[in-house]
Amino acid sequence: MGKIMESIGEKFKNIRESKNLSLRFVAGNTTTSSFLSKFERGISGISLDTLMPVLRNMNMTTSEFLNYVIDADDSYYTLQINALRKLSMANDTQKLIEKSNEENELWGKTHDITHQHLALIAKALWCENEGKLLEPYEQKQIQEYLFNAEVFYHYELIMINYTLSALPIEYQIQMGKEMFNKLPNNYFVTEYRDIITMIINNIIISCIEEEYYEVAAEYIAMLKSNFDSSVYYRVHVQLKFFQGLLFIQKGQIVEGTRLANFTITVMDEIGNKEKAADYRVMLDKYLNKLNISN
Repeated sequence: MGKIMESIGEKFKNIRESKNLSLRFVAGNTTTSSFLSKFERGISGISLDTLMPVLRNMNMTTSEFLNYVIDADDSYYTLQINALRKLSMANDTQKLIEKSNEENELWGKTHDITHQHLALIAKALWCENEGKLLEPYEQKQIQEYLFNAEVFYHYELIMINYTLSALPIEYQIQMGKEMFNKLPNNYFVTEYRDIITMIINNIIISCIEEEYYEVAAEYIAMLKSNFDSSVYYRVHVQLKFFQGLLFIQKGQIVEGTRLANFTITVMDEIGNKEKAADYRVMLDKYLNKLNISN
């Protein structure tokens, strides 16, 4: 077995022993203690169908276990995500597909769900560069995993963030609502707030582009209610941009343009020139669509 399964098995053993649980008790009626012993030593892989009831016997959710397993900055998952991101930024579509195929092969050999998720993320980044969507069965794999997760931690946030653009707008909307319902409350005031706002901002943009204006307004309200404007000023500045686009759509062109330009100016002044440029392009594109000049 590879280093990933060996590491997962070892961490599984650490949790079991910390709870003073025997292999026989944890195995229950799902599997055997000898099989779990092999899993703990990295000799055998384990399927999700077997792992989930075993974790329940340990009074632990699948999300909690995965969050524990994928917690180190130098973990395989983190390293691979960073590598995939670099390939995407370099627009290296060939290597993204090769990486997706490689991770799928590893998933088939090890039954380690991390490989399946990395394969999906690599394919989603390829789709984003190619302007395509994931295949329906791939969309379903992502949806089923995230909808079955009891709580969303960093692992789930990473998965949403890197696959979102390759999902239909209806799935994006569903994912955003799942995220708000399943995130621990403290995640809105931790280092994860940046990825949360990034995900929701991208959903808002998709909603506006696909003319789901009421849904976009709902997500703007969600972010406003979870981020205090006196503390998270930048979040609220960005929301003014999206509010501006919605005002323009409603015919309030002067006020909408003013709000959008306000955000662009502030982003430029605080040094986030790349975001300012992106918003300027988006605003001009939106106004041109309506035959209005900025």
